[in-house]
Formats: sequence, structure tokens, C-alpha cells
Amino acid sequence: MATGKTCEDEFIWAALLHLGMNMWDDQKAPLKPVRDWLWFEEPVWRDVTQAMHDVGMNMVVIDLGEGMAFKKHPELAVKGTWSQDRMHRELDRLRGLGLEPIPKLNFSSLHDAWLGEYQWMLSTPEYYRVVEDTIDEAIEVFGKPRFMHLGWDEEEDGGLQQRYDLRVERHGDLWWHDFLFTLKKVEERGVRPWVWHARDFKEWTSRCPKNVIASWAMYGRTYDVRKVDVKRHEEMIPRYKGLDDAGYDQIPCATTWVPDYYAKYHIKQNDVNFPLTVQHCRSVISPKRLKGFLMAPWMPTDQNHRNVLLHSIDLVAQSMKI
Repeated sequence: MATGKTCEDEFIWAALLHLGMNMWDDQKAPLKPVRDWLWFEEPVWRDVTQAMHDVGMNMVVIDLGEGMAFKKHPELAVKGTWSQDRMHRELDRLRGLGLEPIPKLNFSSLHDAWLGEYQWMLSTPEYYRVVEDTIDEAIEVFGKPRFMHLGWDEEEDGGLQQRYDLRVERHGDLWWHDFLFTLKKVEERGVRPWVWHARDFKEWTSRCPKNVIASWAMYGRTYDVRKVDVKRHEEMIPRYKGLDDAGYDQIPCATTWVPDYYAKYHIKQNDVNFPLTVQHCRSVISPKRLKGFLMAPWMPTDQNHRNVLLHSIDLVAQSMKI
């Protein structure tokens, strides 16, 4: 089993795991209020990362959020937040397992509750200072990683903020200014930005720099546009090929999570999405631009979700044979 950092030409099999979880929340939202404690259990984290090693996966994307302390912004920490020294020790352990650790901080206004009061200061000098500081520290702690994931998904979908007490959304050139600001800050430090593909396809592909790693996700149960059970998937499925045609390197994302639109089917786990994504993307994305696949279970790292996290890793193992 290989150890240390992943070679640049090695195909990526990654999982997105959560350290922080204050990302889908509002300060006083009735459904998912922001927590002042870290929703995380280390024994489960160790079990899942060990399982990743055992099946031959080679990358873990760590959704940091409020999970790691920032020296310039201690106000972002909650009870249980990891110190940077503790993170250094964990990164050494992960690399010893052959897992390349990649930091993730999401700057979409739908997923930035981890920023505390700064989530309501978008596009201000104070906001830009905090964004730059947190990017700097994450890159420093991770030892200048190959990539940094910046999120940037779903802000334009205002309906998702309906339950929030305060809706905050950038539009037009302001969104693009802030998006490009984060890309620049990552690139200035010699790291390649990685983002979710979002927003209008034509606009995104005309304005987003081609050096980013793009992750598109279609969480459906078929890639046959004639058989989709969710109407919008007809438009979503062709985007993998569209991103390839536009010249973007891709790490497609898939899941075991069951979206709300499947509630009527009483499905408990989405076991087909990841293998079908691998099969489809291998057929429509050119090998030189298909850099790997990302499993995102979208579950807290705790005992209640241990089994589904381990099942997600098992699905990756099965899909690695496709």
C-alpha cells in the first residue's frame, strides 16, 4: 500500500468527510441551528479513514468549517474545535495511511455558518480579510496541499434559504468577484483550487478559469435521460460531458445520501448513484481530464452514521473495479 502524498498521475479515489458541520444552518433556524460544539466523534473518523486505507483509496477531503482553530480568528472556534497542533498530528497519521489530505472551506452563503458573524458581512473589507486569513492558515497547516476545495455551491438557489432567519445571497458580478477572489488567494499560495460546478452552465464555463478542478454532482438513480425519475436530471446529466468539452479537469462527486425529492420512494440509501456515476463519467469524460471520483456521504462523523459512512467506502471499493 502506498504511503505519503498521492502522485500527480495517480487516479484519485477520494471521500469527503466532515470535521465541522456548521454549513447548512442559520443562527436561529428551527430545523438546523448553528451549534456551539463540534458534531464529531474521533473513533468513527479513525474507523472510516482506516477503511479507506484498507480498500485502496488515496485521498480524504476534510470539510473543516468550525472544526479547526484559526489563530487569527479564535472567535470561529466552538467547544471541541481541534487545535492546529492536533490537526498536524492527524495529517501525519492520514499520510501514513496513504491518504492525501485536502482542506475544504465552503464560501457559499448557503454553507458558511462556520464563519460566525462574518457570514452576514459578505463582500466587505472585513469579510475579505477573514476569507484570506482562513485560506492562508488552512494551506499552511496542510503543508501546501496539492488542492484546496472552496465549495461555492447552491448560493444561487435562494429557495434553499427559505428556512433561514436571514437570507444572504450575492448576484451577478458580485458573486463572480468573490468567487474569483478566493481562487486567486489559493493560487497565490501555489495550490490548485477545487470547486463545485454551480450556477448557469454557459456563464460558468465562460467565466470560470480553466485551471480549477471542477466537481459536478447528479444524485439520481439513472444516467439514461429517457428514464429519469426527477425532471431536472435531464439537464444535469449532460454537464459532465459539457465540462469536458469546455476543457475542465474533473473529479465527479457522487453519494449514498438520499435527496429530499426521493422521499416519496421511501429509499433509505442511494446505493446506485456512485457506481453509475463512475460508469457514466468514464464513458463521457476524456481520460486526460478525468482525475478521479469523490464520494460524499453528507453525514456527520458520529456513531449514529458510522455504518452508512463505512457502507459508502465499501461502495467506492466496488466501483473501483468498474
